[in-house]
Amino acid sequence: MAVRVALIELPQLLADVIGSVFTTDDGVVVEQLADELGDLRHRGSHRHDVVIVGVGDPWDDELRSHIARLDAVVFGVRPDGRLTWTYEMQPCPRALGALDAAQLRRIVLDPSILRTR
Repeated sequence: MAVRVALIELPQLLADVIGSVFTTDDGVVVEQLADELGDLRHRGSHRHDVVIVGVGDPWDDELRSHIARLDAVVFGVRPDGRLTWTYEMQPCPRALGALDAAQLRRIVLDPSILRTR
């Protein structure tokens, strides 16, 4: 079964860079969605395992409210690509620091890496 990854609210260049690191993985389906994060749970057609969303403020209440309703692993990426966060069940962002696209790919494919960070 393929891992379904949704890219949402990311600048096009950043979405292209993130999406490109998964092109060689047959077990990963990446979808660049024009939807806003709040619309994702209403799509109904596909369930995403991982959502990577552009985040200006990781503590924004509206953002966290939308994330709390998703049944997916959620990574927030600052629009300039310099910082990333993971949102866990709370949802409560945990800073991951600066990750390059290959490091983000590794975490998406093996979320257990987060337990060691």
